Amino acid sequence: MFFAIVAGLGGLYLILMVMGVLHRDYMKSWNRPRKMALAIMGSGFLILGLYFGYLAYFLSTPEGQEHQRQQREMNRMYFPQQQR
Repeated sequence: MFFAIVAGLGGLYLILMVMGVLHRDYMKSWNRPRKMALAIMGSGFLILGLYFGYLAYFLSTPEGQEHQRQQREMNRMYFPQQQR
């Protein structure tokens, strides 16, 4: 959940910078391609944060727990020397 919060808030922060809500005077000196690159990076971080948030939610459900159990079982089958 830590990565969901950090990536999501980071993406939101960068998007707010591009929109001129945060650091208005600093962003006035930026040209259009730099702002577009910052918007793309902010959108990517926001999407990554949403993905990590969904993954944390999914792994807490019964289906996610079953998925993790199956992964551990397959790891034991393919790597027998690492049994715990």
